[in-house]
Amino acid sequence: MAIEELMLDAGLSLDELDYYLSVQRAINAGHWSMEGSYGRAMMAAINSGHCLLGPAAARDYWGNVIPSRDDVKEGTKGSISFVEAAMGGDWLFEMEGA
Repeated sequence: MAIEELMLDAGLSLDELDYYLSVQRAINAGHWSMEGSYGRAMMAAINSGHCLLGPAAARDYWGNVIPSRDDVKEGTKGSISFVEAAMGGDWLFEMEGA
């Protein structure tokens, strides 16, 4: 079951900001070892610039390292400047506070 389905089942609003805030919280918590659709949703959000990498490195189900936002070069996917360039400063502020 994907994050979107869980939110809808819980009766939660699914606007864009709410969705990406929930994804960002999952990333921050290091939930990379959850069912496959969660990891794909988190990675898609990072690749699109909607979400940052987490504040600490994590490991996925197979033991691969997921770097932290500070481990990647500025301007690359998952970095603060990548999200700001893609979505703007107000969006970045929301994601940093998630």
